[in-house]
Amino acid sequence: MKNKKTSNTKTSGKQVSAKSSPKKPAKNVVKKTPASKPTSTIKKAPPAKQIKSAPVKNKTQTTTASTFENTLATIKSAAEEKKAHDVVIFDLRKHAALCDAQVICSGDSDRQTQAIADSIIASMKKNFGSRPLRIDGKQSGNWIAIDYGDIMVHIFLTEVRNHYNLDKIWPQKAVMQ
Repeated sequence: MKNKKTSNTKTSGKQVSAKSSPKKPAKNVVKKTPASKPTSTIKKAPPAKQIKSAPVKNKTQTTTASTFENTLATIKSAAEEKKAHDVVIFDLRKHAALCDAQVICSGDSDRQTQAIADSIIASMKKNFGSRPLRIDGKQSGNWIAIDYGDIMVHIFLTEVRNHYNLDKIWPQKAVMQ
């Protein structure tokens, strides 16, 4: 007797129900056998580009006195070239780990402080090939900070310099002549 819902028929010696069809092997299946192993076609990504960063100064390395003094003299003359006044250089090698020296100077207007900053940056690039690690405050011109790693340059408007009184942070014996 045949059931309408399921009918069993013989196909090649196997019983198959009318609801389901015979199972077919999946296509594109890689069979792993000991004799043949699939090869990998995954490409390795190229190495990431190296970002050039400013060299970090090791405190055990000391800048030669003549190079250090020449660098400070270049900064001072570039500032004075643009009529900066009250230029003070602090030798902080014995007083601080932040940097070896700080140069503080003043200008009478924001355009003058910006011109002083541009002059210092250009002369350092021309004479030593060095560029600042960071420049801050150049847009406003009130207080421009130029970071050369071991030397920090601060260019103030006269009123701002008097307000912050950065000169009083360091001892007077740190002032270089």
